[in-house]
Amino acid sequence: MKIAVHITHESVKKIGGIGAVLQGLCTTQAYQGFFDKTLFYGPLFKGGGDILSDFTEAGEILFSSSNGKDRGDYGKLFHEIMQKYAIDILYGKRELVNEFDPNKRASVDVVLVETRTMNPVELAKFKYRLWEKFAIQSDLYPYDWDYEQYLRIAVPFMEILERLYGADGEYYHFAHEYMGVPSVLSVIMAGKTHQTIFVAHEVSTARFEVESHPRARHKFL
Repeated sequence: MKIAVHITHESVKKIGGIGAVLQGLCTTQAYQGFFDKTLFYGPLFKGGGDILSDFTEAGEILFSSSNGKDRGDYGKLFHEIMQKYAIDILYGKRELVNEFDPNKRASVDVVLVETRTMNPVELAKFKYRLWEKFAIQSDLYPYDWDYEQYLRIAVPFMEILERLYGADGEYYHFAHEYMGVPSVLSVIMAGKTHQTIFVAHEVSTARFEVESHPRARHKFL
């Protein structure tokens, strides 16, 4: 089974360019002919009220540990992971509709993870492994929640996937901009032979650096 996993902050709702790309990509015949399953993976943002509303407009929530909703014994499926990492998990399905052709549709799985109360021991272990393997110094960003939340969702990433789809699937992990990089690095650290893809989209940081260079101006005229 070929499984596409898209790590993005636009897992529930199209906000900008990433959501538009996903909506178009996942509804194409070529994409659906190649992948058997698609999962959108991201953080459950603080509060979660608007997210729950957006989710129910375009899909259905099958499990939410924070409010006790469970439509399929998913609590048993995720229990060990939630206990180990002290996290909340929301799982459901979302329907995508191609904005240029409403007849082109796709149903995708969605997993959101709330990590604010994450087990500090497991978090510290993961940060140490990132430093050991990739020389990433997470201690430089102790108060940067944007950095922290996308790092934290990477900690249980592979365990959640394997509970849902098993360990033998043919996985393709798409890191959409920097937000998905820690999760993809967790795949590499786990020694998996999965496909890992960085999707740059607008590459805003690189573009700023290039276009701000004093010798670059003539190249864009």
